[in-house]
Amino acid sequence: MLFGIEIEDYFLLAFILEINIMETKVKHCANKEMLFFYHRMKQNNLRKKRRLADMAKSKLVKVNEKIAERVVDGYKKIEEEVVGGFNKITDKFVDCFLTNEGESVEEAKTRLAAEQKKREER
Repeated sequence: MLFGIEIEDYFLLAFILEINIMETKVKHCANKEMLFFYHRMKQNNLRKKRRLADMAKSKLVKVNEKIAERVVDGYKKIEEEVVGGFNKITDKFVDCFLTNEGESVEEAKTRLAAEQKKREER
C-alpha cells in the first residue's frame, strides 16, 4: 500500500492519468493546428480583400481619368469655338468700322495696337 492505495490501483491510476495527459497534449496540438489554420485563412482573406480593394481603386482611377480626359476635351472644343467666334466678330467689326481704305484687317489691328500703346505711354 502506498498512501492508502493498493499498488495495482496506483498503477492503474497512474496509467489513467498518463492517458489523460496524452489526450490533453493531443487536444492542445490539435487546437494549435486549428488556430494556425484559422489565422492563415484569416490572413489570406485579408489579402484577397486588399487585392480586390486595390483592383477596385485602380478601376476607379482609370474611369476617373477617362472622365477627366472627356471633360478636358469638351472644354477645349468649347474654348476653341468661343475664341474662334469672338475672333470672327472682331475681324468683321474692324473690317467694317476701323480700317482705312486699302488697309487689311491685320494691318488695322496692328495700327490700332500701336495707337493704344502711344496713348498708354502718355
